[in-house]
Amino acid sequence: MDCYLFGVIFFALLAFVTRRSFYGAAVFLIFSVLHFFLVLDLFLILSKSPIFLNGWIIPINSAVNYDKMVILMVEAVVVLMVAIYNLNFMQRVEERHYEAKQNFYHASIIGFVGAMDMAICSDNIGMMWVFIELSTLLSALLISHHNSKHALEASWKYVFICSIGISLAFAGIVFLSIATNGVLDFSKMQIDESKLLAAKIAIPFLIIGFGTKVGLAPVHNWLPDAHSEAPAPVSALLSATLLNSALAAIISFYGVLQNSGIEKLCNFSSNLLQIMGFLSLLIAAVFILKADNFKRMLAYSSIENMGIIAIALTLDKFIMNTHLVGHSLIKCALFLNAGNILSLYGTKELAKVRGLMKSHPVSGYIWLFGLLAIMGGVPFVLFVSEFFMLLELFSYSLGLTLLFAALLTIIMFGMTSKMLYMLRGEAEIPEDYKERKLGFFAYFPSIFLLILAFVLTIIAVVILIGD
Repeated sequence: MDCYLFGVIFFALLAFVTRRSFYGAAVFLIFSVLHFFLVLDLFLILSKSPIFLNGWIIPINSAVNYDKMVILMVEAVVVLMVAIYNLNFMQRVEERHYEAKQNFYHASIIGFVGAMDMAICSDNIGMMWVFIELSTLLSALLISHHNSKHALEASWKYVFICSIGISLAFAGIVFLSIATNGVLDFSKMQIDESKLLAAKIAIPFLIIGFGTKVGLAPVHNWLPDAHSEAPAPVSALLSATLLNSALAAIISFYGVLQNSGIEKLCNFSSNLLQIMGFLSLLIAAVFILKADNFKRMLAYSSIENMGIIAIALTLDKFIMNTHLVGHSLIKCALFLNAGNILSLYGTKELAKVRGLMKSHPVSGYIWLFGLLAIMGGVPFVLFVSEFFMLLELFSYSLGLTLLFAALLTIIMFGMTSKMLYMLRGEAEIPEDYKERKLGFFAYFPSIFLLILAFVLTIIAVVILIGD
């Protein structure tokens, strides 16, 4: 673990001392490639078949279970695709006046990835809390990268709300330590049945506290501003990896409660997760209909999908992991393409983006298939996870099944209408942007991620039907 932290610090410092944006982007790409193979080797170590490092850099045993490994693996893929996209992103005309900040940007993004890794891999809930807070501070610097009024406001709002959330989580850790007689390692935790009151108090503090960072309603308010104001690569990382790293804490804690076998605690935590999940769907349904900014629309879609994952956690772990991976891949593709649209049109306003399919067909098709995929359209993986979720809910509660289907339908209607508006019509592109063209690195990551999401669909169908 120490070797890994040393590696993160080394690459962050190397990126910081660079004086040109391309060199900083190249350092981030090298880091992301090594990071990908390191995570892959960790997966193979857990599968008893390492091929690269034989486990000496991250000798983690009980700290990484199946659920965390899924989150870590999808993070590695997303970070690699973001790093490839970033090669082109930092060279674009509208980013050149940030040249002076590019070294700070790349150093922060490498540190941010390292903090998320440590949070996911930590077996101790206290250490997980520390690294989640560190990821908050580093990502706040990235959100404010543009240094505009709105970006700074979004960054401070993010820090303020998430700091309150992380404080609630800390209080939950204190009560949890009482309930487990001071044991804070997930792999060793056991709820003392004589201290059920402390455990019951810990549940809302931990779920709401970490749920703030996940973006679950009603503690979601930071997310739309942060995602819409951050640079495209940062928006992709926030939605596809940051939310998942905080979710890892809830998944681990929920697993401890399930393993305890204490029905009252299990039901209480499940009910709270379901309430926050359905409330997230409701918030997304209302605000997607009103969205006038395509990046904010994607941000509310993230709230929706994290709500779905929270509900799935209480129903079926495989469905939850399938939806988590699918959402991460597709949402990363969409946010990166949103950065392309912003570069081509010079605006995030929905009303000013028309004729995307005719004027920029590659971005248009990515936007079309990406939005169909994130809405749970056929043949993408979120259709599979949502379909099987409906079946699980139906056996659980007819009322919740109808509510879930109704909210998804409203969200689908809102996103479809806005997607068609952007794709159709005649393009109204400002003169300064009419001749703008984007390179291979701007499109490849989104296309690759959507193809990967389609392949995941086939795998998920085979496994779920087989069960």
